[in-house]
Amino acid sequence: MDLKSCRNLWIYIKSLILNKVGMSINSSHYVKLHFLATVFNKLGNFDMTRFDGRLIFQKTVYFLQAFKIYMGYNFSLYIHGPYSPDLAKDGFELKDKIGQIKDEIQFPSEESKKSFDVFLSFIDKIKDQPDDLETLASLHLFHKLFPTDSKNMIIQRVLYHKPYLQKGTCEESWKILENFGLVQTK
Repeated sequence: MDLKSCRNLWIYIKSLILNKVGMSINSSHYVKLHFLATVFNKLGNFDMTRFDGRLIFQKTVYFLQAFKIYMGYNFSLYIHGPYSPDLAKDGFELKDKIGQIKDEIQFPSEESKKSFDVFLSFIDKIKDQPDDLETLASLHLFHKLFPTDSKNMIIQRVLYHKPYLQKGTCEESWKILENFGLVQTK
């Protein structure tokens, strides 16, 4: 079999596999969705049918990337903190397929496995708490946007954009982020 025939056979096999679970043929997109499915199967909190579920999905992936497991999503400030339109689209695409993916999470290196374990210890107690995730993610994003600002200035910025939050809650959330090395107090 020549190289062209092998390549065509691989494309055909890949399309059969991907079409079996209804995914697109773009393999990097499939890999990303597959990884997301395995993560959320492990966490057990995937729900795109409710606003809180979508918020949890967004903030969980935001923090997954903050812990150096970069998925290629770009986040910007939105009403309820960091938001990625591409991730929202992928979440809705994944909605009907997540139950079909039963694999374990595969990591390319031991370092990425360790990063994921730290992420799990961070997310474990808050994975079903949309308000906590919104506060933590907003503080983290403002810290990234204004890296020279003091902790108090960042908290003031967050409270200005989210007046429904409490200063004490923001300070407690900052400590959590600091304990996991996601922010530094200036």
